[in-house]
Amino acid sequence: MLHRLIKRVTEDLAALKYNTAVAALMEFLNSLETQQAIAREELRTLLLLLAPMAPFITEELWQQLGHHSSIHTASWPLFDAEAIEAETMILPVQVNGRVRGRIEVARDTPEAEIKRQALLVPQVLPFLVAQKVSRIIYVPGRLVNIVSG
Repeated sequence: MLHRLIKRVTEDLAALKYNTAVAALMEFLNSLETQQAIAREELRTLLLLLAPMAPFITEELWQQLGHHSSIHTASWPLFDAEAIEAETMILPVQVNGRVRGRIEVARDTPEAEIKRQALLVPQVLPFLVAQKVSRIIYVPGRLVNIVSG
C-alpha cells in the first residue's frame, strides 16, 4: 500500500492534481489509524509526500522525528513496481455487455476458472435463467463478458 501511495502522489503532483494527491494521503492516513502500530518508515514517507502541500507542519513533525536537516532537502521516496502489483484483481462480469457483478480472483488464476466463477456470481444468475450461454469472453485482467441469447 505504501508503494502505491508513493506512485500515486508522485504522479498526481507531476500532473498538478493536488486535490487527488491529498485524497490519497488521507486514505493512507485512515488505513494507518486502524493499525496497532505504525512503522517509522511509513510515518517518514507520509511526511515526505505531504511536505510539498503542507511545508510548515511537516517540517515541525520531521524535526520531532529526530531529523536535524530540513524535510525539504531529503530525497523523494521511490516506489517498488513489483510491490505495487496486487496479488488479486477485481473483474467486472458483464451479461450481454452490461455489468451485472464482480469477482475477485488471484492474478494467476487460469482463464477456465475465471469463466466458471463468473457464471456463479449471484447477481449474474437471474440474467441467465431462461437463456443459453453462447460464449464467454475473457479479456485478461479487464473483464468477463457472458453472451447469451
